[in-house]
Parts: sequence; C-alpha cells; structure tokens
Amino acid sequence: MSFRALAPALALAVALTGAVPILVAAPAAAAAPAVSTEAVPLTTTVAAEDADLPEQVVAEVIAEPEVVVETATQPLAEEVAVAAVVLPTGTDPASVWVRSSADGQPTAWEEVQIDPTDDGGNGTVSTEPVILSAKDSVEVAAVSADGEPLAAQLEVYSSTVTAADATASSAASSVAWDNPRILSRAAWGANESLVRYGYSRGVVTGAMIHHTAGTNDYTQAQVPAILRSIQAFHVNGRGWNDMAYNVLVDKFGRAWEGRGGGVNQPIAGGHAWGVTNSRVFGISLMGNYETATPSSTMLETMNQVIAWKLQMHNVNPYGSTSGSGGQDGGSTWLPAISGHRDENATSCPGRNVYSRMGTIRSRVQTLMNTVRYPRFRDVPIGLQFEPEIRWMATRGISTGWSDGTYRPWQPVTRDAMAAFLYRMAGSPAFTPPATSPFRDITPSDQYYKEITWLAARGVTQGYPDGTFRPLASTNRDAMAAYLYRMYNRPSSSAAAAYTDIARNNQFYREIAWLTSTGITTGYPDGSFRPVDAVNRDAMAAFMQRAVTKLGTPSPRG
Repeated sequence: MSFRALAPALALAVALTGAVPILVAAPAAAAAPAVSTEAVPLTTTVAAEDADLPEQVVAEVIAEPEVVVETATQPLAEEVAVAAVVLPTGTDPASVWVRSSADGQPTAWEEVQIDPTDDGGNGTVSTEPVILSAKDSVEVAAVSADGEPLAAQLEVYSSTVTAADATASSAASSVAWDNPRILSRAAWGANESLVRYGYSRGVVTGAMIHHTAGTNDYTQAQVPAILRSIQAFHVNGRGWNDMAYNVLVDKFGRAWEGRGGGVNQPIAGGHAWGVTNSRVFGISLMGNYETATPSSTMLETMNQVIAWKLQMHNVNPYGSTSGSGGQDGGSTWLPAISGHRDENATSCPGRNVYSRMGTIRSRVQTLMNTVRYPRFRDVPIGLQFEPEIRWMATRGISTGWSDGTYRPWQPVTRDAMAAFLYRMAGSPAFTPPATSPFRDITPSDQYYKEITWLAARGVTQGYPDGTFRPLASTNRDAMAAYLYRMYNRPSSSAAAAYTDIARNNQFYREIAWLTSTGITTGYPDGSFRPVDAVNRDAMAAFMQRAVTKLGTPSPRG
C-alpha cells in the first residue's frame, strides 16, 4: 500500500481513537528565534551577615551561624527572560530569594516558592520560574535547611523579541482556535523538536487556575518570547515533556495554546501534581497576581476558555473532582474550578485571583448556560449537522483530529465505521479472536478489536472473497444494513419509497426500516442514493437519531 493511501487512514485513526501522534506538527510558520540558556552554580557566601541579602536571611545567619547561604548572579542579554533556581531531586531549601536590576538599581528581594508540580514524576526540583522584563541582571540567594550546600544552580532562559512577535496575534488568525479564540503554538513559535515524547490523554473533570509569577510589566510584543522561554525551561530545566500549561492568558486578554496535542483534546499537562495532571485542564495567567490585580479583559478571556472547555467535556463548574492526594496541606478533593493552592502549598494563582474564585465559577456557569461553543473548529454553529456532531463527540464516539477539526465532509471508511458502531454500543467488553476472520485484517491492526466485534455480533460478514476492505468508503445502503443489524434485525413491513430503490435491491428491507424509524428521510428529490459514500457529518446524524429513537444498541450476534 502506498503512503498516499495510508495517510487518510492514519488521520482517521487519530480521530476515532483519540490517540495523539508523537509530535503534532505546527502549521507552517517562520522559524522562531532559539532560546538561549545560561546556568550558573550557586556558591556559598562568606560572611553572609555582611552581604547585601534579604533582611530575613541576615537575621537567620546571625541567629544560626552554621546556616549556609548560597548566591548567584547572571547578566541578561535579552529584554525578556525566565529565571529559576534548579535543585537536585529531594532538596528542600529553607528559603530562596530573587531580585533583578535595571540600570544598576536592584529591586527589593522577593521570596520565591518551590514549585510542587511534576510531569509524570520526571525531572528536578525548582523554584517557580520568574519572568523578567527590561532587566540587566538577576540575582538569587538560597538558604540551606540542613546546613549543607544545596548543589543548586541559577538557570536563565531567554529568546529574542522579533518583529513577528509584535504581530503574532493577528498573523496567526488563520491557525487560531475559534470561540473563544486561542492562538496556536505556531503563533508564539513553539519549538516542536523540544517535545520529548507523545502526549498523554486524560479525562477532563475540571480546570485548575495558575499564574506564571514574575513581572507584570511585559508588553504585547514580548509575550511570544516569554512563552518560548517558559517552554524551554519546563523541558530543559525541569525535565518535563513540554510546556506545563494547556493554555495561557496574557494581561491583554489573549489566550495562547501552551502544551501541544490540541486544546480541544483531553491532553494531560504538567501543571499540577501526579494524576491531577490527567484530570484537570491547566490554565495560567501570565504575571504575578499575588501582588498585581488581573485586568477584567484577562479574567473574561480566562472565563471564556474555561467555559468552552468544561462545556466540551460536560463538567459542572460547581462540581468537584479528585486529585492526586494533596501535597503539603493540599486537598485530595478539588472544586471543579480550582486554584493551584487548593492542591499544593503554594500562593499560586495569587491572592488577587484566588479571592475571585466564586465570581469566576458564577461567570463560567453563566457562559455555559448562554453560549453554545463550537466543538470543532471546522464545524461552526449553524452547520446542518452541528448538534449531531457535538452529540457524537460528547458520547466519545469520535473526538476529531488533533488539529481541532472534525472534517465533516470526509467519507467514513469501513474500519472507521466499525469503531463508530462499537462505541455507539458503549464499547462492550470483548476479547478479539487470535486468528482474524478476514484475510486483509490482522490482530495488529488498529481497529482489529472493533472489526472482529462487529463480525462476532453478525453486523458484518465481509465480502465473499474473505476480505473486509477496511479503507473502502462505507456506502449509504451498507450503512442502513449496519444499523439494522445493530438493532437485531427488527421485523418491518415498511416500504422504501425512493425513486432509486427497487424491491430487488440487496438492502431494500434495511433501507425501508431505516426510513420507517425516521432515522433517514432520503433526499428532497425523492432519492436515497444507495451507493454514495456516507460522510462524517451525515453519519453523526444517523447515529444520533438511532440512539435517540431506539436507545443504545446491543447486537446479540
């Protein structure tokens, strides 16, 4: 088989199983600037009580002379950077502090917290990354909890701000997600080669709100460079798979796709602890909202994204979900819309956001009650079978492609039909046979289980030559036969009153039954068009009507 023939089958496999490719290619775009990395080991400060350190640290040194204080400084060459202290796994410093300088004038020292998140148990221990804008240098100080050196280092990630970054939100409109508009990874220049392995799928049962910490003084043009630097830090500094957050929102009210795999997919992030990553959608506000107040535009965009995501996955914004057991005083049970501090001992997402959680839930509920968001970006509200396609996605029969499309006018292949029907029946328990009943299907084929289930239940018998022909399109008359058999061949004396269906048609009875149930009405010109291929939009309509009128099928074989 040629690659040309394989390509649509592989794409359809993604749509039906929800499997995500190892790397989801970004749309073609100009190469983004590389992210530079500087790593400076922290060194022990001599006579710390005389050094220019935070007052709390100096007081601790005076009270406990054996306390070890380590510092590091790194000049900054770019106008934006992300800085963090990275430590060996298991390290627990007493405190870590950071400050920056511009034109030789240092800011006040600020304590930064250890970030308790992980990404599948991989990587290192680190402070929260601090975003820096228009600074000349960054300085850190760390206090050891046990009097031993920390073996830590200051890591700085920075990317050049380009002219393309200034127009990213307008130039990327053709690859942005619709309603709410979420700018793609291509818009900010994500480095797809950094992604370590295939994205993991979870089940969205809530949304967790974060903030990125650091500066609130960034400009619109700086945002893509900041995002590139965060991605590089999360992968190279923390050892994670990719950007931790599924979506980020800047202070200007723009939403950006963070982790790859498709924001319309239930992609596990790296923004929380353990299994929570695969249960809650992670959205982060860019800035430090412990000290600053988020703009109303920023909050409304966040609310829109959360409402869209929870509506897509049928989540009650006032419900609850279980996390990974809580860390450092956090809770096992989380509100469906939670703040990071609900699970971990952290100030994230900042008191000026966390204090608004009740208002956020209320606004999200209102949006979910009043706005019907498109499920797929190529299935707009008002498309002929949009409600049926939404139903199909909600039932898990199809989740579309990883690029957010459903491709409604693409024909359904026979292997895809088998997967659709199997899931329509509720994905019943079934052990596929060791030997294939069809000579062109092997046990290693992706839909082997679904196809052999269909055969075991008498829904399909394949062709007389012993083939199943998995990549052939499913015709409308065969679709009628499949549904008729899915409901155990009910008796019917109905007539198939179509201009192009004679009584000697192979599937006359099945087509007549389909018409009598109201599952199909044919075309306005009185035809049924039996040998036309069934497209994906029409298949969603046929299946939705069948289940609505007749219930979930259970073919007995």
